[in-house]
Amino acid sequence: MSSLLSTHLMPSLLQLPAITAWQDAGGTFKQRATAHIHDLRTVWDNALQFRREVTVDMFGEGAAAPQAIVAVDQSETGVYAHEAIMVKHRARQVLTAVRTLEDQMRLFSWRVNADGSVICTGSSAPVEAIQQVQLVRARAYIVGCRTQSGELQLSRWDVSNTGAIYLAGEKRQCAHRIQWVEMAALSADLVATFVLTQANTWQLLLWQLQGDNDLVLLHMHELPATPVSSCGLAVLPPSGDSLRLATLVAETPTALTLHLWQCLPGETLTLTATQRIASPTVAAIIATHVTDNQVSVIVQTVTGQLRLLVWRLDTEDQIPFCQDAVVLGENVSHCGYQKQADGFALVCHTMAGEVQVQSWHQAHDGSVTMVGVGSHSELTGGEVLCADEPLEGNAPLLTGIVDSQGELTLTTWR
Repeated sequence: MSSLLSTHLMPSLLQLPAITAWQDAGGTFKQRATAHIHDLRTVWDNALQFRREVTVDMFGEGAAAPQAIVAVDQSETGVYAHEAIMVKHRARQVLTAVRTLEDQMRLFSWRVNADGSVICTGSSAPVEAIQQVQLVRARAYIVGCRTQSGELQLSRWDVSNTGAIYLAGEKRQCAHRIQWVEMAALSADLVATFVLTQANTWQLLLWQLQGDNDLVLLHMHELPATPVSSCGLAVLPPSGDSLRLATLVAETPTALTLHLWQCLPGETLTLTATQRIASPTVAAIIATHVTDNQVSVIVQTVTGQLRLLVWRLDTEDQIPFCQDAVVLGENVSHCGYQKQADGFALVCHTMAGEVQVQSWHQAHDGSVTMVGVGSHSELTGGEVLCADEPLEGNAPLLTGIVDSQGELTLTTWR
């Protein structure tokens, strides 16, 4: 999902307590019993295995202490937004899609200088009347907007090496009466959207980029939906000529369902496996990523915990011994995520008002080790975001926070 917690929550669905209520309850968080994940069920020839044997090795015997992650530079951008998403463009450049305070979609490009400072290198004209924005990079940048009238609007954009932004093509009214949209790029020419309609159905749509400005719908698969609070979409490694996807849905506050999909050239999308598990009370699915033979999901509970859940995709192995899902953090109000070569990074806004960054190494067996940590206490606000990939240069981690007035502030870290 988007890294913005408030936008993870669907209208009229699961609502979090007010932040003040969370803070009042802060003293009881560590006394709460950890919800055990149970009711393991495998459907369709045991194609999925849910692994609860996830461990954290931070300060155990023989483990090195996490290295310090240091804030290099902080830049007030003058951009005001409800939400924002950052995607790496090239080297030390990123592209940001924002929903402004006027509910307009704007694109901004940024470059991180050698000293860690950030400058704006380009911007787009506004697109009016949106309620949600998504951004992915395929052969072109694809922006998905949920409009105020409930339509899915897709548009194509090109960005030059200098950061100039150009509208390359637009496709309106791709889906109707939707409540939420997720996006992922399967390849340079294929993009998937996962939408929840107001009629309580899930629609998984596969789009192909054609020519210089066209988007064509190839396939659509529809599933009935129960009331949900959050969802995720991830691209799996291809199997031969088959493209593969994973969708994750928090169907109830205490149940997650994972679906696996495949699509062969010239054929429709096919649902190949489904598994439903009991889970801690989930407020938001922060991120869903795939490494080798496992799907890793970071979720946030209503008590402000960050948890890591891991599924194995290798059907030849035995189901592993099950333990609790690992807790990555406590007392977090908002969280952003970045996939890294051998793990991931998180940027968290804590309920104490501190911005914290963490770097985690993830082994092939799913276990994770914290290898870096840093914090910044001078930033105030709520929503946080993180570039989807590390940048080159001396400040590889670029994060952002939207303050109480809505201004986006960018911070570089090393």
